[in-house]
Amino acid sequence: MIEDKNTKHRNKLNRMSDAEVIVILILFHSGGFRCFKHYYKEYICKHLKYLFPCQVSYNRFVELEKEVLLLPFSSRKSC
Repeated sequence: MIEDKNTKHRNKLNRMSDAEVIVILILFHSGGFRCFKHYYKEYICKHLKYLFPCQVSYNRFVELEKEVLLLPFSSRKSC
């Protein structure tokens, strides 16, 4: 089949860097926010869009958050 190069694909990279995820979590905990979902969807996605160009959906962010929080424990050596 011949592919049309002008068509848009929905498969874009759904990945924020680990550093971006950590910064968003630090900003949440240092601010006076109570609900993380509201904070992410209303503050990060709307007001800080220019700081985080590779934004992902809230559900995807929660998945990435879990991966990032496990990073410090995955590289530990057992004695």
